[in-house]
Amino acid sequence: MSKTNTTIHDNFIRAILSDKNIAIEYFRNYLPEAVSSRLDFSSMKQIPDTYISRNLQKTMSDIVYSCSLRGRKNKVVISLLIEHKSFPDKFTAVQIGSYLFSGYEKQVKNKERM
Repeated sequence: MSKTNTTIHDNFIRAILSDKNIAIEYFRNYLPEAVSSRLDFSSMKQIPDTYISRNLQKTMSDIVYSCSLRGRKNKVVISLLIEHKSFPDKFTAVQIGSYLFSGYEKQVKNKERM
């Protein structure tokens, strides 16, 4: 997939999942029931945050939502991570792991509760 097609695909997915109602349906359908049943989707808000490292921000983006837990005032942060490949890649799991680790590093650096 060319750089242009990758950007078009990224923008397309980002536009769709930036729509709160579509994101809620996505979470309801794809999060495990044990997780989705604990979330108060009526409180969900997109927040202007990112867990992508600076060196990846030039080529990637993420979407972050906050949401209350049912019956509690505590909020959780939900970050969507979707990796699209136009070819088989045996190292995709390692690549996704690096994204996750980058997010954890940011949380530690910012002294965020995990």
